Amino acid sequence: MITWCISNNLRASFSFLLHDLLIIELILKNIFRIFAAICKYKDMSHVNPQNPIDTVYVFHIGKLISERENTYEATRKYWIVSKRNQSQLPAYAVGLIEKVSVSSYIIERWYDAKEYDGRFAFDSPNHPYPIDFTPLLNKDWSKVINAALGFYLHGGYLMVQFDGKGKFRIKRGSSDTISWHNC
Repeated sequence: MITWCISNNLRASFSFLLHDLLIIELILKNIFRIFAAICKYKDMSHVNPQNPIDTVYVFHIGKLISERENTYEATRKYWIVSKRNQSQLPAYAVGLIEKVSVSSYIIERWYDAKEYDGRFAFDSPNHPYPIDFTPLLNKDWSKVINAALGFYLHGGYLMVQFDGKGKFRIKRGSSDTISWHNC
């Protein structure tokens, strides 16, 4: 009987340890990814996709990354997004830390986040293990942020459009939603 108890306790302990190690591995991967992006900030190029992109949601995830298990979870939830804005698909989402994109995903669909009334989350293709949308990843977004600085710094998300020819405009997050700016 004593041998059985010790054996089961060791198995349970090992199971918890393995689970904890997997969580630590996820956290370390995210920390490395964020650190690498920020270290490259001074040498990285400004965001300037080669193809037109009609709708990009820009979310500041700096504070959220410590609360959520990875950059995908920090980027995809919990946002107050109007139904009108949600209907603008195809769309992309970018998570920024210090004006650097550390996450970038295709938005497949929006849904009501039951955990928080009036807030929404999105899923990407291959959820819960989405593939990064690389044309917007690890880029300097300072020109975009500076075009809507006051709004963005107060916790609002931006919606941006790129023409694929070196210009962008702010669709949400600026009083000027008509002017095109250089990337």
